[in-house]
Amino acid sequence: MNPMSVAPPPVTYRIDAEGKIVYVNAQWDIFAQQNDGEAALSARVLGRPLASFQSDSTVRMLYRKMVAAARGGQTITFLYRCDGPATRRLLEMTIRGLGRGEVEFTSTVKELAHREPIAFFDRHALRTPEYLRICSWCQRVAAPSGWIEAEAAVTTLGLFVGPAVPQMTHGICERCQDEMLRLLPSAG
Repeated sequence: MNPMSVAPPPVTYRIDAEGKIVYVNAQWDIFAQQNDGEAALSARVLGRPLASFQSDSTVRMLYRKMVAAARGGQTITFLYRCDGPATRRLLEMTIRGLGRGEVEFTSTVKELAHREPIAFFDRHALRTPEYLRICSWCQRVAAPSGWIEAEAAVTTLGLFVGPAVPQMTHGICERCQDEMLRLLPSAG
């Protein structure tokens, strides 16, 4: 990926002591709209538990540990991918406690590269009933041979053989899980 000449402003959100999303900055909706997301997405996330957006139990466990560490005074910083149909993005997330049980999550774009569009990342693409698991951190796709880059999955898994692509479900690959657990020695 190539470094950006001008990075967009960070996307920030906060949860309260109960784990509910209580704040998102203006960049939240701008980022969503620039990436073919739904308009006014923030209105639908405010007041909802952060965990309600995490379908994978391992991802929920990691976020619980990160939130506990942040509430305990530790600042967590890590890199993750957030790709769009024609874009590969590397972001850096910083998680920190604000007091009174509130925790702030800030994501900053570090690198951006354009690529040929991949329908698998297009929310408007026609979908089959099958699901493919994608790592929430590195965006690799689970394949019978192991976790592979999305571009390789198009060929290896034949994602464009028919008129529809599989649905996507998020989890975490073993490599990213191990890296995240190493960041959290004091989180227990």
